[in-house]
Order: sequence, then structure tokens, then C-alpha cells
Amino acid sequence: MPEFGWTPNPEATEAFVARLPAIYGDQFSQLVAQDDGRDALNYRALTTCLQRSQLKHWLKDRDGVPCVRSLNQGPVGTCVGNAEARLLDVLAAIEIAFGGEREEFRATFSPEGLYGLGREKGHMLGPGDGLYGAAIAEAVREWGTLHQLVYDDLDLRTYSASRCRDYGRRGVPKALKTLAAEHRVTHAARVNTADEGWALLGAGYTINMCSSLGFQGRRDAEGVIRRRGSWSHSMAVTSRRTTPSGNRLVLVHQSWGDNWTDGPYWQDMPWGSFWIHLADFGVAIGQRDSFAHARYQGFLPRQLPDFATKEYLG
Repeated sequence: MPEFGWTPNPEATEAFVARLPAIYGDQFSQLVAQDDGRDALNYRALTTCLQRSQLKHWLKDRDGVPCVRSLNQGPVGTCVGNAEARLLDVLAAIEIAFGGEREEFRATFSPEGLYGLGREKGHMLGPGDGLYGAAIAEAVREWGTLHQLVYDDLDLRTYSASRCRDYGRRGVPKALKTLAAEHRVTHAARVNTADEGWALLGAGYTINMCSSLGFQGRRDAEGVIRRRGSWSHSMAVTSRRTTPSGNRLVLVHQSWGDNWTDGPYWQDMPWGSFWIHLADFGVAIGQRDSFAHARYQGFLPRQLPDFATKEYLG
């Protein structure tokens, strides 16, 4: 069985939630009230951005259709960092492809960098693996994010399990912390119910789902894996859909590679991902360490638009 790595810290989590602006809770209530229930296949924004970029290695065809490849955390308990990286990949893509932000999808996010920042924010640097959701949510909100780029003499373009563990023990280098601050995720707030999470996905938020729920078995004809067993694990949740029979599902991105399980895929869902029922999502959310993210401060385009055109005239 692959490694897990969610290490809950209820006291620290509640302290972080208490520090968050109260307005977030009001906004969430409004989103639930206004939700139209339509499918939100947000992962397709990432597919679109990858196709337009120099990052096509993150796509692999299935039945002639390009589909996003899975992250693989390897033999180290860094699921929280990997889940955060994938949900931020999708968030950045949503804000560009669907939200129309004039930013460039320059690189995917670095699981090692995010994990190291989260471990330091959670006061967990040192031996051992693991992290909790509130710590990484606080880290990306206050300290920022890192990407799979070359930073001076540090090449983070390819994931390294050993580097992930090293950053988890010693933290990221000081120079990286300075650069991380350029790309914060300004909205991070706890998801409290399944209906809240459903509405947030519909509004383009992405969620780091931390829980002890296991999902074992093959994907069924709808791409669903049902709850079975127990994992102390973190996984990204990015999308939602309703089946013809009326079942509400959310999409879970695993961090164990493309082929950790088998069974049918639904349309162009990412490799290694699976759908779960909203009720199971609600049980996971009920463990009170799952956080939604929005408003990523991304990369300015290398070539700025011509602000002298009629498009920008009043």
C-alpha cells in the first residue's frame, strides 16, 4: 500500500480557523444559497492550460483524448503537499481559462516546496513524515507557494521524494521562502459541510480533503470508488457532477500515480482519479481539516496586452 501522511492536529486547526476573517463564512453561505447545481468539471481548465503551455508531458492520451496525469508522492508520507499542489494546479488554471485572468500558466506547483512550507508553518520540522490541512492552508495564504521551476541553482522541475523529505525535516531554503511570497493564495477557509463543499466546487474553489476515510476497489461504470477501509490521507477535490440517476459526485485526485487502481474512467477525468458520492465527501469534511482555496496570485504574462486598444477604452 502506498504511503499516506495526514497527521491531524485539532487544536492547531481550530486556532487557525479562529484567525480567519469571519466574512469567509458569510460568503460560503451565499454560495450555497445561490448554487445552481450544474456540473463543474474544473479539471478541464487544467487540461486546457497544459495544452497551451510547454507542459504537455503532464497529459497522456486515453482513447485519443488528452487527460491529466496523476502526481505520485512515492515512498514518503507527503500526501498533503501533493494534494495541495494538484488542487492549486487546477485553481490556477480555472482562474486563467474560466475566470479570464491575464496571467500565464508557467509551471505546475511544487509538492516538495508546499510540503516544506506547511511543515514549517505547522511547527513540524524534523524527523518523520506527515502534515495536517490547516498548516498548509495557512502556509499558502501567509507565505505563498512554489512551483516546478528552476530557482537559481535549485531545480524543482521534477518531483523528488527525497527532497520532499529533506524539506520536511529542514524546511525550504531561505531564498525559496522569499520567492514564495510572490504567489500567495489569499483565500483559504475550512469547508464545514458537504453542501458547502459542493457549492464551493461549483464556484471554482478547490479543496484539500484530509480525512481517515479509505476508498478501495475498482472504479465502477461512473468512475466511482466507494468508501471502504481507513486511510490517514489527503487528496485534492476539484470538480463535481450529477449522474443521470441523480447521484451527486465529487472528483478526487489521488497522488499514487496513474495506475494505482483500475476500472472504467468517466469521459476525460484525470488519470488515477476517481469520483466519490457526496455523502462520503460529507463524512470526510466532518473530520474538520479540509480547506477550500481561491484567489491565487499568479504569473504576469511575458507579453502584456496592448492597453491602448479599444478593448481598454471607457
